[in-house]
Amino acid sequence: MLPVRTPITDSQVLQQALPRYGTLVYLHDRAVWEGVGLGDDRRLVDLPFDEIEAAELADERLWLLADGQLAAVDLASGQVRTTDVVTGAIVADLLVMPERQLVAYAVSLGDARPAPVPSTLVGVCDFQMEQARSLAEIQGWIGLLGAAPGGDVLYATRTGSDGGGPIVTIDLVDG
Repeated sequence: MLPVRTPITDSQVLQQALPRYGTLVYLHDRAVWEGVGLGDDRRLVDLPFDEIEAAELADERLWLLADGQLAAVDLASGQVRTTDVVTGAIVADLLVMPERQLVAYAVSLGDARPAPVPSTLVGVCDFQMEQARSLAEIQGWIGLLGAAPGGDVLYATRTGSDGGGPIVTIDLVDG
């Protein structure tokens, strides 16, 4: 059974009280909006994606896992930068680490691979999107929990029907 986590297909509030935008930023109708959900809301950026699996907002950058890509959306300029991560993602998770200038991603491949147990690909990408690299492939559905205070280790755990197992640590250098 798949963990219950539906893709972002309609409105989703990303964060309230951003310093520059003042109210809230949300996803709706394949676009990023600023406002309070009323008629005078402002469309910040149109998104070129059909399906968004995960979204995280950090400062004025929106990070997305969408259509098999990791994307960085600059809310000030509207620029969208992408890099291919994986195709066939069933469940996805993002963790932004501003202190390391990295964003971590976990993409569960589910039945995209012929295996009795799904696997999750965990990787990182630098903020400039110059290098996305895989760190580890872990059996089962994995969710990202956070990073160690020094920022050199990720914490993750099994999610969904295959457990809530022990916390897994993933070294950011060697996986």
